[in-house]
Amino acid sequence: MGRTLKVISTLVTTLVTALWPLIIFVSYTADLLGYVLPLIALIMGVRVVLIWRTNRRLHSRGHQRQRPLSLVRAGLAIAALAVVLSLLSLGFSTIGFMLYYPVAVNLTLLVVFAASLTSEHSLVERLARLQDPHLSARAVLYTRKVTQAWCLFFICNGTIATLTALRGDIQIWTWWNGLLSYGAMGLMFGVEYLLRRRLQTKERSQEAQNQQIALATWFKEQRIIAYNQERTFTTPDAVSSIAYLRQLLAAQQAKRVALVIECPYLFALAFIAVLSLKCRPVILGHHNESLLLQQQELFDLVLTDLPALTTSQLKCCAITSCEHASQAAALQAVPVMPEAPAEQVVHAMPVMPEEPEALEQQAEQVVQDLKNIAPEDTFELYTSGSTGTPKCVLKTVGEMEAEAQVLAEFFGNKLHGATLISTVFPYHMYGLTFSVFLPWSTQTPLYLPQIHYSEELAALPPHDYVLLSSPAFLKRLDFKLTSPQLNAIILAGGPLSSQYRLRLSSWCGVTPTEIYGSTEAGVMAWRQALSDDLPFNLFPDVSMEVTSEQVTVHSAHVAKTLSLDDRVELGPAHTIKLLGRRDRIVKIAEKRLSLTAIEAALMTLPAVKAAAATVVTRNEREFIAAAVVVTDGSQGLITGAQYLFFRQKLAHVLEPHALPRILLKVAAIPENAMGKRDMRALHALFAHTP
Repeated sequence: MGRTLKVISTLVTTLVTALWPLIIFVSYTADLLGYVLPLIALIMGVRVVLIWRTNRRLHSRGHQRQRPLSLVRAGLAIAALAVVLSLLSLGFSTIGFMLYYPVAVNLTLLVVFAASLTSEHSLVERLARLQDPHLSARAVLYTRKVTQAWCLFFICNGTIATLTALRGDIQIWTWWNGLLSYGAMGLMFGVEYLLRRRLQTKERSQEAQNQQIALATWFKEQRIIAYNQERTFTTPDAVSSIAYLRQLLAAQQAKRVALVIECPYLFALAFIAVLSLKCRPVILGHHNESLLLQQQELFDLVLTDLPALTTSQLKCCAITSCEHASQAAALQAVPVMPEAPAEQVVHAMPVMPEEPEALEQQAEQVVQDLKNIAPEDTFELYTSGSTGTPKCVLKTVGEMEAEAQVLAEFFGNKLHGATLISTVFPYHMYGLTFSVFLPWSTQTPLYLPQIHYSEELAALPPHDYVLLSSPAFLKRLDFKLTSPQLNAIILAGGPLSSQYRLRLSSWCGVTPTEIYGSTEAGVMAWRQALSDDLPFNLFPDVSMEVTSEQVTVHSAHVAKTLSLDDRVELGPAHTIKLLGRRDRIVKIAEKRLSLTAIEAALMTLPAVKAAAATVVTRNEREFIAAAVVVTDGSQGLITGAQYLFFRQKLAHVLEPHALPRILLKVAAIPENAMGKRDMRALHALFAHTP
């Protein structure tokens, strides 16, 4: 019944609003205002109540997915003004107040549309995103211009409505507000529709021209892609290498190829080669041999630049690291170790032709076949497993390139004329985005090999560099060595304390740019700050909705809306504050406990330098266990008097169920290559404790 009343009320009030000038004209000429005005006031009063209830419901939900709250509130204001004007006209027995209703409508809408121009997303953009959450940058700019055009329309229409009301001629007022203004509005909608169709046609045409991925078109112009002190790798070298890799892979007839490659240049070539054969790249996020053996059902073949993996039970194609290769193709097969099981290892020898004509024909065929790579082509990317179990995320090439374009606009000036140096592997999401897609899309050359030690940074030849790194590397950096000339430091993978950020800034004169992202959502936010208290800034094409139950992210470079496992607080001006992971809240004996709070309590103990808490199960019972790094460097299970001392100190700040039942001293808290907590390794520490 309530829903029926709402529908009827909406229909009636819409008709009253649209036919307002005609209703007033007929009522005035027929001398029926004494009957019509109370009815209008009643109808619009019911509308005020219904809109107010809708406003409260949307506000309590904390999001605006159904309709922007600004429009809901504008409707509330317009309906309330209609009630006031009707009652004033009835009380003073004059039609004059009713003539100003169109003025009030135009003024209210002008305020709402103009106010949205001061925010990051204009009102027309918000409305457009209800139909298409992933607007292009050109479409966003267009919606802002449309919002500005409507502001101009409301100014002109409201001015004329004011003049007709001041004149007091009911016929002129009715002609404009009841007919001509609707014609002007229809003309406005028609022109906007034609312009929008033209823009959509241009975008579709542009998309048709860009059906092949940019990663496949960068070989058209000869340029330097990567270099080291021995040689330079140009686009002809890359095409020859891709041709070789295609032959190598085609001979194995593998449909799913795991890329376990540390060199970002070689990784990109292998990635393109696999896609061009309409096979699926599988990026597992590690090079752990035992874990690869456990995951063999995920791939048909491993392509790697780590010769050690060819001695395992894995089916591998191994190629030399590109910075050590001497062939023109920059690649050659690595001989298989004699002890490797022959039936498990693919032994492929170089098959590159040596004749220039054959090389040229093969290169032309490669460039032609690269056109088959499409933005919708997919690859499998697995999470790092830092939470215990790796998860498969299906990504498209188009999503990665859209993300790279966002980053290219953000870092463009810092990358111009610079060389990218990296300490991270390309087989993580972070490394894939920043050391493969970003440099190739911006034509930023890579310096090879990958940086492993501080001394390698200090020994770099004079040049402008952008350092791609992780907290794990930067914490080991020797600040006594000479700093290279850095335009920027891009940092992701985990938190880096303000202490290290200050030391980095003093060492090289650059404040690191921290990136917040995830495997599923890609890059979401950034900050460049020396203090831990400052928030992250969302990238322009990213928005978030936060409720007590979940955090939802909408990104133009990801095809679907995603929920995050992180706890986030929205701030002003498109900023967020990170509050930790939701999965760090555990339940023990029906009590909700924060592992982060337990670790913070452990860190208050004078002897503890670092701490990591988790949940372990013994005899079907769950309880808290913690690994700690102590100042004296000792290792082993904490027992006896020291165990009681730790428990007594913690009891002052933690409830009984949060007290760790097992305390283990370790040399270091387990972390993966990205500096993230490795929960699998942490759980293994407690596997043999009582």
